[in-house]
Amino acid sequence: MTDFKYQELEYAEKIYTEGFQSSVHMKTELRLTAIYMRRVLDYKPKRLKEEFYRWCECHIEQFNPVNHYQIMNTAIRAAVRKGSVLIQIDSIPICRPELDYLTGCRLMPAEAGLDYYCRKLMFTFLCYAKINRTISELRHNGDNEAHQSIFFRGGQKKYSDLKKWPASLPR
Repeated sequence: MTDFKYQELEYAEKIYTEGFQSSVHMKTELRLTAIYMRRVLDYKPKRLKEEFYRWCECHIEQFNPVNHYQIMNTAIRAAVRKGSVLIQIDSIPICRPELDYLTGCRLMPAEAGLDYYCRKLMFTFLCYAKINRTISELRHNGDNEAHQSIFFRGGQKKYSDLKKWPASLPR
């Protein structure tokens, strides 16, 4: 599954056509398949439920709707939820000024010899932040207000503290 972490669309299509890829990730694969059927194949909620049950009958050994109802219903709810999308990130752009800034700044005293590792860590944080931002943009499809509030991932108290932060510094 880790090969498809940022390529859910590709992974869901593979699951839909070939069946489950891993018995360990069955719940995730069911959710991805349901979202694929809803968003890519454009099934309406009622038809999605019928087709998803048929698909599960073909791909789950010893399928019993009663035993599998909970995980299937959870997958269907995730698929019909507004804003459910399959993430497909092929690359993340890193600009020359970002790289120049990282290579130019001194993060540690020169004698410590850790400058390279600090820059490497900062580059990792930069990439991670860009990936999270891209995922957030894909999930919220241009809704700037929802995008900004969800990307912070802090509670109301943390967000209020962040807004007050410069004023709370000692002068």
